[in-house]
Amino acid sequence: MDQVVVVTGAAQGLGAVMANRFHGAGARVVLWDVQSTVKEVAESFDPQHQRTLAAVVDVTDEESVRHHMREAARHFGEVHVLVCNAKWNNRVPLADMAKEDWDKTLAVSLTGAFLCIKHGLPLMVAQGGGSIINMSSVHVRGAYPGFPAYDAAKGGIEALTRQVALDYGPFGVRCNAVAPGLVVADSHPDREALRARFVPFHPLGTLASPDDVAEAVMFLASAAARFVTGQCLVVDGGLTCQSPEVPGYGQS
Repeated sequence: MDQVVVVTGAAQGLGAVMANRFHGAGARVVLWDVQSTVKEVAESFDPQHQRTLAAVVDVTDEESVRHHMREAARHFGEVHVLVCNAKWNNRVPLADMAKEDWDKTLAVSLTGAFLCIKHGLPLMVAQGGGSIINMSSVHVRGAYPGFPAYDAAKGGIEALTRQVALDYGPFGVRCNAVAPGLVVADSHPDREALRARFVPFHPLGTLASPDDVAEAVMFLASAAARFVTGQCLVVDGGLTCQSPEVPGYGQS
């Protein structure tokens, strides 16, 4: 994969896994995160920094995003793929949520994607195209108790994805989203408890790993998805394809 890939929120979790997978496929990878440990993540799979560039970037700070997007292009020549993965959420019922919590969730999870796309698009348009992948969530397909700001942000992500696909498709830029369900890494301390509780709700009989989601993202970034844009690929093992059981429903 001879591409330059920018991954936000890359200091841990899914972002770190995606960066690692892209690097393993031969891409040159730019890792961004507000946490300085993002540099250690890059060093863990590319000690000599031959095909990685790590930077501390606050995606809510437009000047920081603008500077580091230009630096990525200067360092590697182009930017072919942008993965908007940075997010923030907290579980608070709407009536109890402080405005500061609402603002931060939307700033990181939605406005951050807007700013990264805004400053990545000119580079992609100038080089004749590119691929943008936004991270959505199954929260868009069904609300989960106590996540009003996060659910609203992810709904906005999918609307933004369609708009970018429409407006910039003529310039060769594709924009898609991936909506993961419950993702549990093998190293998660509560993995077995989570499996016992949630596997019965998944028709495929298992939970997603970060690699499952990374594979979907890599597909959308690749030439194999050259005619796919404006779409959201749900990676949830069938979690959202079933209706909830309603007591008494179907009984005579």
